[in-house]
Amino acid sequence: MMGPIWMTLLLVSTLGFFSWSVFRRLRQLKVGVPDPRFSWTGEQIADRTKTLLVYVFGQKRMPNYTLAGFAHMGIFVAFMVLLFNSLMLWGRGFDIGFDFWGLLSTNHLLGKVYSLVKELAAFAAIVGSFVFLYLRWVKRGEDSGDPKAVKDKPRMTLGHHADRYIFTEPILILFIIITMMAADFLYVGSSLVLESRAYGEPIHAGWWEPFGGLFAHLLDNLDNGRVVTGFQHVGFWWHSAFVLIFLNILPYSKHFHVLTVIPNVFAYERRPNALPKVEDLEGKVEREESLGINQLSDLTYKHIMDLYTCTECGRCSDNCPAYITGKKLSPKHRTLAIRDHLY
Repeated sequence: MMGPIWMTLLLVSTLGFFSWSVFRRLRQLKVGVPDPRFSWTGEQIADRTKTLLVYVFGQKRMPNYTLAGFAHMGIFVAFMVLLFNSLMLWGRGFDIGFDFWGLLSTNHLLGKVYSLVKELAAFAAIVGSFVFLYLRWVKRGEDSGDPKAVKDKPRMTLGHHADRYIFTEPILILFIIITMMAADFLYVGSSLVLESRAYGEPIHAGWWEPFGGLFAHLLDNLDNGRVVTGFQHVGFWWHSAFVLIFLNILPYSKHFHVLTVIPNVFAYERRPNALPKVEDLEGKVEREESLGINQLSDLTYKHIMDLYTCTECGRCSDNCPAYITGKKLSPKHRTLAIRDHLY
C-alpha cells in the first residue's frame, strides 16, 4: 500500500513533533504550584474515576445542548471507535493484511460488527461536523456570545465575535474530520472493487460495510483499474496521515481539550470543600506579600490545566453577572489572555 519506509517516515516525523509539543506543554505546566485542595485517597480516586466515566466517556452534559451536544457526541464516539481503525491502517503500511492478527478480520463476526460500528460512527462524525459548520456559518449571529442572546436554557455557544473565526482553525479541524472519514469509505470501497475484480466476481458488500459498499458501487463504474487503485491509495494515505496531522494541531489550538479533558476532569474536585481556603489577607499585607495572582508562577497546575482545556465557548462570560450587565469584564477574554501569555 504505502510501504514500510514511507510509513516509518510518516510515523517518526509526526509522532516525533507531537512528542516535542507535548513536552513543551508539560514544561509549561510545571510553572504552576501544587494545588493544596487535592487528596488522593482510595475513596477520592474512585470518585474521580466515576466522574471521568460519567462526564467524559459518558458525555452526560452534552444532551443539555441539543443540536450541538449531540453533534459533539457523534464526533467523540467516532474518534473512540476509529482509533483501532487508524492503528490497523498504520499497521498495513508494514503488512498489507494486518487486522490485529485476525481479531478484526471481516471473515469473523467480531470484525464484521466492528466494521459496521466503525462505518456508522464515521458517518455520525461527518453529520456532526456539518452540524457545527451550520452553527458557525448560518447560526453564528444567534450564538455569537452576545449577552442579549443569552437564554435560560443551557447552550453551547460558538464564542464571542464568532464572525472573525469563520475560515480559521475550527473550520480546518472540521474539514479534516469530514475528509478523513470520507477517505476511509473511499479506501474500503476501492478495496472491495479491486478484490472483486481480482476474483472475477461481482461486488459483494456485506451488511457490515454500508457506506464502503456504496463507494464500491460508485467506483465500479470506472473501467480503468489503475484509477481505482489510485483512489485506494488516496483513501489510505489521506486517513492515515491526517489522523496524525490532526494530532499535531491539538497542542496549538482550542481543540487541545481532546487530550487534556481526561486528566483535567480526573483532577476536578467536586466535594463541598473544593473551594480554596480564604487567604490571610491581613497577614499577607503585614508581611508585604503579594495578594492574589500577579504572575504565572502564582497559578496552580490545575489552573494551567484549565487554560489548556478551555474550548473558547464563551459560556463563562455568558453567565458572568458583570459581563451580561454591560461591564467590560469578560472571563473568556481574560482566560485567553492568560493562556496566550503562558504560551
